[in-house]
Amino acid sequence: MGKSRGYLLYSDIPNHQVYKYTPGKGVSLYLAQSGYSNGLLVNAQNELVLLQSRSRVVSKMKAPLSAPKSDYLPIVSHFNGQKFNSPNDGAFNNKGTLYFSDPPYGLPKQLNDENKELSFQGVYSVKDTGEITLLDDELIYPNGVALSNDNKILYVAASNENKPAWYQYYLNSNGGVISKSLFYQLPPIAKHGKGLPDGLKVHKSGIIFATGPNGLWLFNKKAELLAKITTPNMSANLAFNTQQNRVYITAHTQLLALDLK
Repeated sequence: MGKSRGYLLYSDIPNHQVYKYTPGKGVSLYLAQSGYSNGLLVNAQNELVLLQSRSRVVSKMKAPLSAPKSDYLPIVSHFNGQKFNSPNDGAFNNKGTLYFSDPPYGLPKQLNDENKELSFQGVYSVKDTGEITLLDDELIYPNGVALSNDNKILYVAASNENKPAWYQYYLNSNGGVISKSLFYQLPPIAKHGKGLPDGLKVHKSGIIFATGPNGLWLFNKKAELLAKITTPNMSANLAFNTQQNRVYITAHTQLLALDLK
């Protein structure tokens, strides 16, 4: 999901499209062919960046946001000469470095797909120079990605049904990882409810909003659970509006909105 100029963009992954929601006007088709995008971001140059899961590429749209076209320029598609699994979600820091996850979800047979080239599922950073760094190769299903407001902590959701969790990575001034630790652990998903850790965003207040089992989970930076909000359908990604007084949630076949105080 991504927001810009007073509207929300979100991916319809199976149908290979991106939709636009404008408050007061409703939903319209934004991109007829999205490259099977999952996560959407707007960079500092006001360009749409797409994590194209089944195309296995991180790209940006060549056209301006105001005149969208299904024409893309690849940013990065390989690590050490091997094609990504399926780029999923990402976040930019204040220096233009993109942090993103690469689970196997876009591959037909996922971990056992014959076209899988990498032996792991990575969390990466890529600078605006094109320099790519592998930050973690130990998560089986890395998913949602978010940065703290001071850009010193990277949060990553792990959608492993046997060990669903969120992790945190302390970063140095160059954006590299100093240390990794478990942020919050859930019991195996069969015992906990529908859904897995997925989308992540950090509110300007510092509260971490995370989609997970049965809806939305809110944490403070000490990993204390502040609240759980139940949603009617399994929740995937989320995004704030510009004022951050509303959060949007993609929940299976629904786009939901929740006003914040």
